[in-house]
Amino acid sequence: MIGSLRIGIPLYNVYLNEADEWSRRLSNQLSEWSLEVHRPVPSDAEALAHSLAGSSATVGFSSLSDMARALEHALQHMAGQHGGTDHQGRVFREAAEDIRRLLHQFAAGFLKEPNPFILEELRALEFGDAVFASQVVEAPVFPLEPAQTLAAPLVEDMQPVAPTAESFAEPAVSDSLHDDVLDATMPVEGVEPAPVPVPVEVRPPEVVPVAEIFAQRAFEGQTSETDDIDLVDVLDPDLFPIFEEEAGELLPQLGGALRQWSARPENMTARGEVLRALHTLKGSARLAGALQLGEMAHRMESEIEAIGSGDIHGEDVAPLMARLDAIEGKFEALRKINLQTFMPELLEPMASALVQEAPVFAAPGTEEAPVERGVIAQPSPMLVAPVRAAANQVVRVRAQLLDRMVNQAGEVMITRSRLEAEMTQLRDSLQDLTGNLDRLRHQLRDIELQAESQMQSRMAQAKDSQQNFDPLEFDRFTRVQELTRMMAESVNDVATVQRNLQRTVDATEDDLVAQARQTRALQQDLLRTRMMEFEGISERLYRVVRQASKDTAKQVKLDINGGSIEMDRGVLDRMTAAFEHLLRNCVVHGIEEPSVRTSAGKDSVGTITIDLQQAGNDVSVSFTDDGAGLDLPRILEKAIQHGLVPADQTLSDEEVASLVFMPGFTTVTEVTELAGRGIGMDVVRSEVQALGGRIETSTQQGRGTSFKLVLPLTTAVTQVVVMRSGTISLGVPANLVELVRRVTARELQQAYSDGFIDFAGESVPFFWSGALLQSSAHSVEPTAKTMPIVVFRSASQRVAVHLDEILGNQEAVVKNLGPQLSRLPGLAGMTVLASGAVILIYNPVALAAVYGEQARQLSGSSGRPSEGAASDTGATAPALSAPVSEVPLILVVDDSITVRRVTQRLLQREGYRVALAADGLQALEWLQDERPAVVLSDIEMPRMDGFDLARNIRADARLKMLPIIMITSRIAEKHREHATALGVNHYLGKPYSEEELLSLVRRYTQEIVSA
Repeated sequence: MIGSLRIGIPLYNVYLNEADEWSRRLSNQLSEWSLEVHRPVPSDAEALAHSLAGSSATVGFSSLSDMARALEHALQHMAGQHGGTDHQGRVFREAAEDIRRLLHQFAAGFLKEPNPFILEELRALEFGDAVFASQVVEAPVFPLEPAQTLAAPLVEDMQPVAPTAESFAEPAVSDSLHDDVLDATMPVEGVEPAPVPVPVEVRPPEVVPVAEIFAQRAFEGQTSETDDIDLVDVLDPDLFPIFEEEAGELLPQLGGALRQWSARPENMTARGEVLRALHTLKGSARLAGALQLGEMAHRMESEIEAIGSGDIHGEDVAPLMARLDAIEGKFEALRKINLQTFMPELLEPMASALVQEAPVFAAPGTEEAPVERGVIAQPSPMLVAPVRAAANQVVRVRAQLLDRMVNQAGEVMITRSRLEAEMTQLRDSLQDLTGNLDRLRHQLRDIELQAESQMQSRMAQAKDSQQNFDPLEFDRFTRVQELTRMMAESVNDVATVQRNLQRTVDATEDDLVAQARQTRALQQDLLRTRMMEFEGISERLYRVVRQASKDTAKQVKLDINGGSIEMDRGVLDRMTAAFEHLLRNCVVHGIEEPSVRTSAGKDSVGTITIDLQQAGNDVSVSFTDDGAGLDLPRILEKAIQHGLVPADQTLSDEEVASLVFMPGFTTVTEVTELAGRGIGMDVVRSEVQALGGRIETSTQQGRGTSFKLVLPLTTAVTQVVVMRSGTISLGVPANLVELVRRVTARELQQAYSDGFIDFAGESVPFFWSGALLQSSAHSVEPTAKTMPIVVFRSASQRVAVHLDEILGNQEAVVKNLGPQLSRLPGLAGMTVLASGAVILIYNPVALAAVYGEQARQLSGSSGRPSEGAASDTGATAPALSAPVSEVPLILVVDDSITVRRVTQRLLQREGYRVALAADGLQALEWLQDERPAVVLSDIEMPRMDGFDLARNIRADARLKMLPIIMITSRIAEKHREHATALGVNHYLGKPYSEEELLSLVRRYTQEIVSA
């Protein structure tokens, strides 16, 4: 559906392919002839115009059909002539360019009208009216100053007219003026009068063509780079603002990368960044209708490819800066002449002037009839669209401001979480206070009972002694009674304060709950403003397929299922370029030629389907074509040729298919605008991984290929399950957690041994969480009766992970990772806990897909090590990929945190496992669990110093042969001799030599491995 025109997709594709080729050939031929008008008109120009007119009429595109038919008739009039005039050359060239403009607008989904001036000149040439043809309005492109001058007298006489919804009415011209002009026209001797031109209805031009006319003038002065580009810019008013924003980011990146490459020509990374930026700029420019800018980017891209990647010098790269300057100048010119920038006060008088009938000119030598100003027809009322009701007003907000508001709402939630934690502590304190008050009441009651018993005893004694005074009358009893009463009052006062605090805490907690509900609603509304339907970019994707199918002469249609699913605008904006590249790949590499498809029993029109499905906080976007599928043997052959895989290595079909994501990989032998550069699919994968997603590939020979992208629905707020692996706390999106279960030590050992665990009759890959994070080879927690295992699921993939502890579930505000961490596979984001601790959020399924094999090597095929396990390898130094039983443990004992951490990093960098203890007692507790290979100990420590630790180690029969290296600032000979007497093997002073320490550690660990 294009405007009011309905056309079938097969006919639409065929017409676009044919008309584009015919119009291009026609434009080239007439442009060349206009430079050499002394030659005859090209013979097949008339045939091309005839074909364009006929095919356009067939599909119902009357505007282009009228222009092509008028050009055909004008060319027929020149048949048999040996040459033409400059005027004829200009008219024919502009007619061919207008045909190209109409066709590009039609391909973009718009029905436009032909230029009325060019149409009038063609008809004048057709009828052979030399006088009319030479004196008709000279150019359809109105310069800016003459336009204002011409429109000025008309504007002065304009009367205010009430807007109406009727169509443009033709202005009336005074009959007397018309008669006077005809009477003043004198016949020319010897010239047969030409027939009067048939009146042609001149429709009022739209604002866009007028703006395009001015746009052509705006490009004057910079034609050196575009002289040989026969493309005409057809800016899309909807897409150009989007391209303008994108190009504003791409051009600085392109300039920076080009400057880096110019400074260091051997820097292939900078060269790749230049090519990627140019590739994206080219595709976006073509989509927005900036065809000349896209061609300039393509030519610069081709020049860089021609330079190659061998021995490059600075003088080879320097000329590219001029190309960049031309591209930036072209872009700035496009921004200045953007359709939205023209002033209404300039366009309205121009449109009014164009509505007037074409003027009739008197013959040369005659007097001009007097014309009164009052008889000039008033301009017809302009068509004004009805004012839309302002019921739903829309406010434009900058995306950066919206993101900042979302972040601030997230900070409010984090602050509320901290308040809740503090309120929990306050409630615990109140409970303690309540318990203390109860205990104090009991104690006070005991005191009162004791006082009463003493009073009774005194009364008995008084009776025995026949005293006449009651015991209460004595000061000592009166004082005790007063103290007990005062204490009772104090307890009651404290109880009153406690009750008031309790009520305040209860009310505060209620307010916090209400505030949490309101904050959550506010944040959800803010997040909803960032959500947009996938349909919002569908038109851009449809146009990509149309352009790619036209460029490859293929017939392809695109179907989108689930386009109403909403996604975060940031995710869509970041992935749009990747979506476009996948669609181009489907057209270029997947869909076959129509003849090949027909011979294979398929429909001649290929189909690309985009399916969207939402599962929790994830959305899967599948790109499926019904083409030939991936040519796996050719992919493997190319990979071997490029040295990506060894020739003798056996790969599965999935592994071969994943090779298409390698940087620089391509199976195309010829570089075109659409394919052959090998810089697309690796960018797609990196963008998916940067968002914490993943991409899956499946293919069937002769039936098509499918790329499935699993992306987060939003990257702002999510429910996170906080877990602990060793000393590392990490978060996992709650929607990925399918099951939490506890298993026995026997089941855990079997899972480590098999590498899988049974889940609902399915074997699920099993990993230790620390191995996936490359932080530890196995858990060091004491073996309990049961240990936690979590089954994670993302899309159709499952993975089981052993963790030390599940800390709980909470709503987390996801923070951006920054450019350094955003491209790490499996890392989805980071968040701040209520305690202020920062944790990373991982996708374990993505981690297992990338680091699964390394994790198995780190954990070892035999699972967790058993006591006394020995190794039969003779490695001189442990590596991270070695089994756990082969990685020695080093115990570092020092009361200084800095010394412990520095020594730990040094040893871990060399591949050792490291245990830390703050004093001798803590070290002895460690030694009860596992025997290390070496002990590194300080002397002066609290609770137990290094000398006592060495004495206890040598007194233990199991540990008496354990090597001890003393590292201390006490380097006096007395201390050294005392340490040697206790059995210390080596004595090093601070600061120690790293090489000496590593040499000693390596020697002792090698002795253990060789034992």
